[in-house]
Amino acid sequence: MRVYKTGEIRNVAVVGHGASGKTSLVDALAFVAGTSKRHGSVKDGTALTDYTPDEIERKYSINLALAVAEWMDTKLNLIDTPGYLDFTGEALAGVCAADGAVVVVSATGGVEVGTEKVWDYADKRGIPRLFFVSLMDKEHANFEKVYGQIKERLTPKVIPVEIPVGEGPAFHGIINLFSKKCHLYKKGTKAGEYDEVDVPGEYRERFERYSKELIERIAETDDTLLERYLGGEEIGRDEAIAAMKAGMLEGELFPLFCGAAELTFGTRALLSKLVELVPAPSDQPPIEAQRWGSAERLTLKAEDGGPFVAQVFKTISEPHVGDVTLFRVYSGTVKNGQDVYNAPREAVEKLNHLCVTVGKERIEIPELHAGDISVVAKLRDTHTNDTLSTKDRAIVLPKIPFPEPVITEAIEVKQRGEEEKLSIGLHKLHEEDPTFQHEYNGELGQTLIRGLGERHLEIIVGRLARKFGVHAQIGKPKIAYRETFKGKGEGQGKHKKQTGGRGQYGDCWIRIAPLPRGSGLQFMDEIVGGVIPRQYIPAVERGIQEAAARGPVAGYPVVDFKVELYDGSYHDVDSNEMSFKMAGILAFRNVSPNCRPVLLEPILELEVWTPDEYQGAVMGDLSSRRGQILGTEKDGRLTKVRALVPEAELDRYATALHSLTHGRGTYRQKFHVYQEVPPDAAHKVVEVRKKELLAALSAACQRVDRSAPAGEGRVMSDTTAPPASPAAPTPSPAPPTPVATKVAVVEGFLTPESVKYDTAQDVYFVSNVNGGPLAKDNNGFISRVRPDGAIENLKFVEGAHNGVTLNAPKGLALRGDTLWVADIDVIRAFDAKTGAPRDSVSLASLGAVFLNDIAVAPTGALYITDTGIRFDDVGNVLHPGPDRIFRIGPDRQVTVAVRGDTLGRPNGITLDSVGKRFIVVQFGGRSVLAWKPGEKAPSVIAKGPGGFDGVEIAGNRLLVSSWADSTVSSYETGQEVKVITGVPSPADIGYDAKRKRVLVPIFTGNRVEIWQLP
Repeated sequence: MRVYKTGEIRNVAVVGHGASGKTSLVDALAFVAGTSKRHGSVKDGTALTDYTPDEIERKYSINLALAVAEWMDTKLNLIDTPGYLDFTGEALAGVCAADGAVVVVSATGGVEVGTEKVWDYADKRGIPRLFFVSLMDKEHANFEKVYGQIKERLTPKVIPVEIPVGEGPAFHGIINLFSKKCHLYKKGTKAGEYDEVDVPGEYRERFERYSKELIERIAETDDTLLERYLGGEEIGRDEAIAAMKAGMLEGELFPLFCGAAELTFGTRALLSKLVELVPAPSDQPPIEAQRWGSAERLTLKAEDGGPFVAQVFKTISEPHVGDVTLFRVYSGTVKNGQDVYNAPREAVEKLNHLCVTVGKERIEIPELHAGDISVVAKLRDTHTNDTLSTKDRAIVLPKIPFPEPVITEAIEVKQRGEEEKLSIGLHKLHEEDPTFQHEYNGELGQTLIRGLGERHLEIIVGRLARKFGVHAQIGKPKIAYRETFKGKGEGQGKHKKQTGGRGQYGDCWIRIAPLPRGSGLQFMDEIVGGVIPRQYIPAVERGIQEAAARGPVAGYPVVDFKVELYDGSYHDVDSNEMSFKMAGILAFRNVSPNCRPVLLEPILELEVWTPDEYQGAVMGDLSSRRGQILGTEKDGRLTKVRALVPEAELDRYATALHSLTHGRGTYRQKFHVYQEVPPDAAHKVVEVRKKELLAALSAACQRVDRSAPAGEGRVMSDTTAPPASPAAPTPSPAPPTPVATKVAVVEGFLTPESVKYDTAQDVYFVSNVNGGPLAKDNNGFISRVRPDGAIENLKFVEGAHNGVTLNAPKGLALRGDTLWVADIDVIRAFDAKTGAPRDSVSLASLGAVFLNDIAVAPTGALYITDTGIRFDDVGNVLHPGPDRIFRIGPDRQVTVAVRGDTLGRPNGITLDSVGKRFIVVQFGGRSVLAWKPGEKAPSVIAKGPGGFDGVEIAGNRLLVSSWADSTVSSYETGQEVKVITGVPSPADIGYDAKRKRVLVPIFTGNRVEIWQLP
């Protein structure tokens, strides 16, 4: 295939409802043009662009696919798109990559929901469109009816250019209104051949009527033509074609063609009109772009002399090939084997084996010109929606606005041990398909997947099995219920234990009262006269916070209440922090059942778009789901219904809405408020919760039973407490005796994230996020703490003071007398003695997402983990990626040292100077990794509970903190040995080598615990 210049290219999306004949049409066009050697069939599984196993099995398109047709010295890049709503992201990508579209409408089915949706997408994009009435040879085909539906439901500006001769099995020809001739197709034709004859007499009246309408409509688009037409002057064919093309560009004309793709009838005329009517890329207006790393805006024209800029609109993972990237060149040229630059990912990619594609067949080409579309394999770091340019002129294009998911399901592996493979598979599938999203919800303990419909998620599960060997099942997501109080109460919590020697004693009295929604937990210290020593009061508050995590109704977190600590007692010898924490727990458990506890559920705000004829059914359905209708309003052809509906009532709502509106309704939702659950619904929730807790208790007992030596594990001593009520929180088994001993607790921090010991000054540094982990609010600060636990300077370094910028400081590192800190997308440096700012290195231009921890190499280079996560509006963790470790050299040169899914949302990092390697722990996986600079990927050296945060080399121990089970464990042998237990949300730990102490920041507890190793 020869190389085509910009003016010789036409990019055409073929769109429409599912089963309307799009794929058959693309197949026939490529076959008639001669670029495809075989006329395939969807039914036989041989269709040119439906070649994946999923598509062959299901007999419909799932992926966007390309086929090139050469006609009239022009290259037609035909983009075949799926028609079912579950795959509208593919259709939207195809429309965004095209300069024109063929809207295929079935002669039997007419205008359907998919036709309307894709018409709206193309309308917003503003590209010229023409209609093709397909399947004219099928029973019940009706051209006039379909023409009327298009005028009524899509646009009154449609105008036939062809009319059929016969319909259904009698369809055998087309009358061309431009040429004023009839094309009669030869029986058994394979390539659309026809005999050109005069218009038959029985069609003369119809021909005259449509021909007059066509010329009038064309003339109305141009004042000069209209004047000539009204003056009785005939308008020639070439003039009419030029006027129609101009009218299409202005959105004033939409020509209508017809045919039968399986018989190749009408394909030759359509190929010619695509060349004549669809604009070349050079005919399109300039597009907007932005210079990477600056606010500079620029426009790009499809011309060879401009800077090279291309956009990836589809990524496909193919067996034995890897990732296949489909991209369009918007400016400049590119040659086979050329290096290009992906600026946001800071990746240089080599475009080896540039190809055009005819279905799955690839034809290598030497170069591409502006406006052309190509396929290339094995790009390492480039995915859908990425922009490719050159390193010296880094440019980014606006992203394709893919639709948001409408359905959510929980997913889990069928076989234990495949969790990490599941995470990798989900991430890869998201890179292929941006409309598919996934996240792990820690509160619910579920991995959630989101898509555009049930069929969409079924395909995802099938691909997990076929491509990644992960067998998974989907189920209903849990609901994040809450509890609160409607009444007041007061009472005592007393913890007293005497076992010989020093005992335990803590006694407190509290009052509980409700607060308005959204107030959270407010703790008030009303102690007078020293009945409880001041150092124990924070322990009572921690006990109440811990107990409130599992409420009295069904074990859900309790919110929006006030606690007043007003009385108590202590013992000079036996009282300690742990005793008063237990007293706080007992006080809450004793008082809370008497405060009229109730269950709260999340209420979502819905916006539902529906045709008028289904509005009543939609509103009635919402009301039956305990919904509150807020109002309705007209929105174009549809009516928008706004309502508040409990999340628990919206399971599979997308499917229900599809049924109610015959596929024409859509909706979106967002969190609104927590609201009390009605008594009958609350009773059902509590009963389900009881069963869940009983099942969890049974599973825990079985695990203990299996782990006990022979003859043990089934015997309960006389002093064993009976099982807790299923409605109450299930007690956790007693943790094993820790190796370390807690020696001090330092209070007063604000979301402490990282602790670093400075041997030179014999002082601890503590980073305080003091707000959202991605909030650029300049509220962060770093504290100095003495080894005896005294805070020397709470705000040693403080954002917004003395010219300091510090937003959400996380990992800390020391290089000489310089303190380095990771701050969202910037690495900042301060004088470790004075706190004065010294330097900052921004990684924002490299696409840094969530910089987490820092380690210093012997060379002085800094290595920084990027966990690649963000948070949505309600605090759920999202993982757009990519996972990376950056390197900042002593010369401040920034590079990406290693990247990839094997990093598993990397969190903590530290240098193992003995092994001359870095140890990295996964926040999103369960692995402890080892990596040496220069290696392409890390290796797994140990497995643990996951949710890892900090990692430190402590003498001969490799210590890792885990949020998953609130521990700090040792992994130097490859096996987990718990060193510290009972530390909720342990963040980036530090190590005091002088005193052999582990420094544990409790992220959600606003304290640092100091633990002594033996």
